[in-house]
Amino acid sequence: MPPSIRRREVIWGLLGLLGWSGRLAPGALASGDTEYLDLKQRISFSLSTLTEIWENRVFEAWVAARGGSDKLLKGLLLRVAEPTQDDTGLRAFCVYCPHEVCEVGLVIDSKTIRLDSGVVPEHPLIVCPCHFSAFNPLDDGVNISGPAFRGLFRFRVITRGDRIHITQVEKSALTLFN
Repeated sequence: MPPSIRRREVIWGLLGLLGWSGRLAPGALASGDTEYLDLKQRISFSLSTLTEIWENRVFEAWVAARGGSDKLLKGLLLRVAEPTQDDTGLRAFCVYCPHEVCEVGLVIDSKTIRLDSGVVPEHPLIVCPCHFSAFNPLDDGVNISGPAFRGLFRFRVITRGDRIHITQVEKSALTLFN
């Protein structure tokens, strides 16, 4: 190794590569290979509580972790689109940023957000106020800017009749507690 390269630069370079590879992971999340855990009790809402695009509800859900200690996760249920035959138009995300577990929030006016790419979508984003990671709720919560190594952890949402049920969470969400 040339003397001009210091250990710190090598470490930061490797961490940067790991961060970049983590940005590729959200695509894998959409593939259906993601493992989910059942919630201790499903969360239910009336379908009529989310009739408008970008209406949202915050909820809390308990999940059983290994070792018998239950974990409390806070989530955000959103209507991102009108329902179709193939899609309910509903998404639910854990509100803890995977970067450093700060609580994220929905920002309706995305023009107020400064993204790494400089390109701002014309729809609301979910943003972490601590280190400014931004997540796209229209693309399964994928990270589109900032230091988060992956997208938001997702909850599984189903509808039956006039009810919305949140039944499971990505198993990897438990890494928030390590």
